[in-house]
Amino acid sequence: MLFALVAFFAVPVLLFVVGVVTIVQAVKSLRRAQGSRASAILRVIAGVGFVGCAFISVGGVLAQVQYAIVILPMLGLFGAAVWGGGFLIAAAIVEVVVRRREHVSRVSQEQ
Repeated sequence: MLFALVAFFAVPVLLFVVGVVTIVQAVKSLRRAQGSRASAILRVIAGVGFVGCAFISVGGVLAQVQYAIVILPMLGLFGAAVWGGGFLIAAAIVEVVVRRREHVSRVSQEQ
C-alpha cells in the first residue's frame, strides 16, 4: 500500500516539476539567444512530454482497472524516460552540432 501511495504522489509531482523546469529553461534560452532555436524547441517538446506523462500517472485514480493506481505511474515513468529522454538527447546533439558549426565557420573566416 505504501508503494502505491508513493507511486501515486511522487511520480506525477516529479514528472510535472521536471517538465515545467525543462520548458522554462528552454524559453529562457530562446530569449537570451544563447542556444539554437531547434534545441530549444526540442526541449519544449520534451517538457510537454514530461507534463503529459504526469497526467497519465494521475489517471490511475480515475481508471476502473484494479491495479491502475500502480501500473499507470510506472507507465508514466517509462513514457517520460523514452519521450523526454529521446528529445533531450536530440537537443544535446543539436547543441553540439551548432557549436561545432559556429566554431568551424569562425576558424574559416579567420583564414
